[in-house]
Amino acid sequence: MFGRHSKLTEDEAKAIAKDNMRAAIRRLRNETSNKDESYSYPSDSYIEGAISAIQDLYKRVKSASV
Repeated sequence: MFGRHSKLTEDEAKAIAKDNMRAAIRRLRNETSNKDESYSYPSDSYIEGAISAIQDLYKRVKSASV
C-alpha cells in the first residue's frame, strides 16, 4: 500500500491508527466478553482522544529521556 520510503500524511496516519485501535478492541472483546452480551464500540471521537493521549504521553517520555 505505501512504499517503503513514503511518508504518511497526518490524516492517513490517524486513519490507520483508528483502524488498528478498532481491530484491537474487537480482538479484546472477542477474547474477554460473553458473546450473549450486547456491546457497542467506541465512537471515532473516543478513539481520537485515546490516540491523542498516547501521542502526548510519548512526547513527554521522549522529552524527559533526552
